[in-house]
Amino acid sequence: CCCFSIRILTMIVAVVAVVVVDIQQKLSTLSMYCNEQLTFIGLISLLSSQETADSLVKLNFRACTQLDYAVLSTLATTCSNLEHLDATRCVGFDDSILRCLGETCRNLSVLHVSGTEITDDGLLHVIYNCPLLRSLQVLPCANLTDRSMNALAQRCHNLEEVFVGATPGITPLAVKHVQDMGLRRVEVDAHSVHIY
Repeated sequence: CCCFSIRILTMIVAVVAVVVVDIQQKLSTLSMYCNEQLTFIGLISLLSSQETADSLVKLNFRACTQLDYAVLSTLATTCSNLEHLDATRCVGFDDSILRCLGETCRNLSVLHVSGTEITDDGLLHVIYNCPLLRSLQVLPCANLTDRSMNALAQRCHNLEEVFVGATPGITPLAVKHVQDMGLRRVEVDAHSVHIY
């Protein structure tokens, strides 16, 4: 019974998303957070319209743990005007998605990717290519190091807040380097640093 209702709900979400686009061509925000069952594969057809993909500026998929890699990849390569992305705990989110975001989404200002398997290589691509980055949440992302923190401090002059998790590769010195930028808010789990 549960599996049946999840399948029905998946189809309903895909149909509703397509209907919304038919009714309103300028879909700017799509928020489907905290759904641990749906894969959102129907979103690929939603994004097949370049006009729809270009109109999306805010996507929230926080805690959509089953979000398919194909959907994430499509989002990252087609939503060129994306400014805000919350992909916290999206298992399929990795460095290849970050590289696509860095190449496609130059207006990205909010990136929340806590609980994903990203590394410095992917995050550096966003840091170097998205100069408008204001908010970054990467806790816990155990594969990050001082390289990312130093690049943030050197390249992201619009940065206002950073949330970094318990990460053995990030030293207190690198965190201080970011804090010295005069950010409005820096939170570091491992070092219990909170600056407001």
